[in-house]
Amino acid sequence: MLYHAKIRAVSAARPRRHRAFSLRVSSGQICFFALSLVCIILLVAHSDVAIIYMKQGLGLCAQTVIPSLFPFMVLSELLVASGGGMLLGKLCEAPLRRLFGISGNGACALLMGLICGFPVGAKTAVSLCRHGQIDGRELSRLLCFCNIPSSAFLINAVGVSLFGNRLFGIILYGICLLSSLLIALLLHLLRPLPPSSDRTADTVSATGVSTFTHAVTSAAIAMLYVCAYVVFFSALVGTLGKILHGWRIGQAGIAALFGFFELSGGVMQAAAIQNGLLAKWMTALLCGWSGMSVHLQILSLCDGLPEGISPHARPYIFCKLLQGLLCALFCGMLLYFVPSLRVSSGDAHASSVVSSAFSLISMQKINLTLIPVLVAVASLIMLKQRICSKKRQDRHVADTMFPPRA
Repeated sequence: MLYHAKIRAVSAARPRRHRAFSLRVSSGQICFFALSLVCIILLVAHSDVAIIYMKQGLGLCAQTVIPSLFPFMVLSELLVASGGGMLLGKLCEAPLRRLFGISGNGACALLMGLICGFPVGAKTAVSLCRHGQIDGRELSRLLCFCNIPSSAFLINAVGVSLFGNRLFGIILYGICLLSSLLIALLLHLLRPLPPSSDRTADTVSATGVSTFTHAVTSAAIAMLYVCAYVVFFSALVGTLGKILHGWRIGQAGIAALFGFFELSGGVMQAAAIQNGLLAKWMTALLCGWSGMSVHLQILSLCDGLPEGISPHARPYIFCKLLQGLLCALFCGMLLYFVPSLRVSSGDAHASSVVSSAFSLISMQKINLTLIPVLVAVASLIMLKQRICSKKRQDRHVADTMFPPRA
């Protein structure tokens, strides 16, 4: 007892140190702060280069990004708001639920993402969640595999323009499709979602004019987000390239660093690799990964969702990294078993194409041919909904004027 009393007296006599503040910083915040600091230094030290690449990014948005993505964003919003997502989900519900564990309503986002490319699939999935047709868990699951590069980008820009091999572009698109569906199957087998019935949207009964104006407005806001990321990462990659060209890290290392941030710059640098097999393998890896610019575009579309519904970034980033590795694996196997894919168009062709690689994709013809079909489908669905609404109103008026006898 006496010993413990002495200990307490000594500890009481010691001066206490008062902490002015307590700062708890996670490892993710430290990494984000370091990355932000590096980006600021790059942009400030090479502001002239950043301005040039910002202008190029704005030109890319005006000539390629907006014409090829904005119509599909509007139409995807119309399909969801008019009930087209539920109609399409009823047709694809049984196989998709059995294979990938997603509801019938989620089929609309999956098909739009696999056909039209990113970020149309993510925009459709977020619209389904906002309209109450899918829950937050299914939204997080869909974002992991419903976004791949568009067929026009892979076939025309990468296959024909960069490598002079249309077959390679077609196979690259098939590899991205296969890897995306394989990830969906693995997620369903390893971490299946709890069974949920298809929900009914609350806004299907809205008028055609209000549905159309809301679709255009929502697509315009999402398009602004996409263009903002394109311009920022164009400036960042441009200033980064000015520094990296003075280092001796090899063309493959430059392509990997460019592709980590932005897809188009990465594949342009990958096409300039002298080893044709390595160039195609690196291109497949970068197309599966898609770049941080695309990932931030997709995650920014989820802004405004409730905290319990908004998806987490870690599962999405992990799945995209896995998709990049799967694309590289499948591409390596095909390059080994299909000798015709090894044919390279030459270093002179690659170097000349790198300077003006995306001048041929000002209009993505493959995707734009789907616009009349989607417009017709959306118009028929809205017309059907309007006719059904008119019939319900007439029936309600008739019941009010002539109530049934008891």
